[in-house]
Amino acid sequence: MESPAIFCFIENLQVSIAILSRILKALNNNLEPYRKLSGYDTELENSKLRVLTLRAIMIDFRGFIEAGRRPMAAQLTIVAPFFNEEAGILKFCEELREHLNRLPIKYDVILVNDGSTDRSIELLCNEMDWAECEVLSLSKNFGHQAALDAGIRHAKGDFIVTMDSDLQHPPSIIGNMLDAAQDGYDVVYAVRPNRSEDSKLKRLTSRIYYAGISSLTGVRLVPNAADFRLMSRKVVDQLNLLDEEKVFRLLIPNMGYKSISIPFQASSRVYGETKYTFQKMLKLAVNSTVMFSAKPLTIVGVCGILISALAALLMCFNLWEWSKGNVIPGWTSVTLIVLFMGGIQLLALGIIGIYLGKLLEISKKRPHSYIADKFLLGDRSSKRKIT
Repeated sequence: MESPAIFCFIENLQVSIAILSRILKALNNNLEPYRKLSGYDTELENSKLRVLTLRAIMIDFRGFIEAGRRPMAAQLTIVAPFFNEEAGILKFCEELREHLNRLPIKYDVILVNDGSTDRSIELLCNEMDWAECEVLSLSKNFGHQAALDAGIRHAKGDFIVTMDSDLQHPPSIIGNMLDAAQDGYDVVYAVRPNRSEDSKLKRLTSRIYYAGISSLTGVRLVPNAADFRLMSRKVVDQLNLLDEEKVFRLLIPNMGYKSISIPFQASSRVYGETKYTFQKMLKLAVNSTVMFSAKPLTIVGVCGILISALAALLMCFNLWEWSKGNVIPGWTSVTLIVLFMGGIQLLALGIIGIYLGKLLEISKKRPHSYIADKFLLGDRSSKRKIT
């Protein structure tokens, strides 16, 4: 019985012969015009032969590597939510299409309209003709994470890339993300080594978010990784099984699939202005904590125990002073203690109320978003003129 090593040797030999035949064919085609010239210098012809040989080897070797690393039969799906991006949505589509057309892989694009109230949809319908691009319009603004969830649920590709539509996530590194996926990684994060293009407040809140959420939830977050990532079909199928309000920045690292990070430099926002307000960032932080950790309830419980112990000590002190005949005249201290205890109780009730509210939302099992319309940008029968 032949060993696997023999089969591996035969396969490598066949590949080498195929590459060699392609190199010889390329050499023959490239040198034919030179052979027909009369009086052509022999040394120059030999030099040209060496140059063409090296070039052919590089081209064929690179083609062989790319063919082996990228799944030509696979499909890539891009999911990009947008909200009031009329100033740059067409530029984003043009740049994304330019880079995707260079990749040797079938692709489709899902643009998720998160309840835009400007001319974004009008511009896409009237100006953009792109057969591979589909637009999902949500019935209202449900938020960035809900829009991502809607797009991911409609994605059919073997690899799914989520990204923003403000051109701060460069489409040029999607090819690198696909290469990393071919190395066996189920999740490929695109991370920013620095955030120099952000304001000081944004950098500060980002550091607080990543440090605080990691401490509260115990999830090892990928530093400076937002929602620009590639996921395999396996990961997406598992995500779609979860019927909850998703926070992908925590949920995906918590799943534990094999991952890698690829650095990129985000450019400054050229078109429009950021839609991620402080209120939305605060909501993201609260959802991240509540959906992934019960530690705030534990903290409140510990505070209750400490305050109860302090109150017991204060009671013992008061009894000791009373036994010695010392009367405590001040009512201010009593008032402060009552107010302090009342504040702690209200805080505890508020945190418990947030958790109960989330449990109520989950128990209803309502969709996290509603799709009002769906059409292809290259399908004239489904795309209508909007004025």
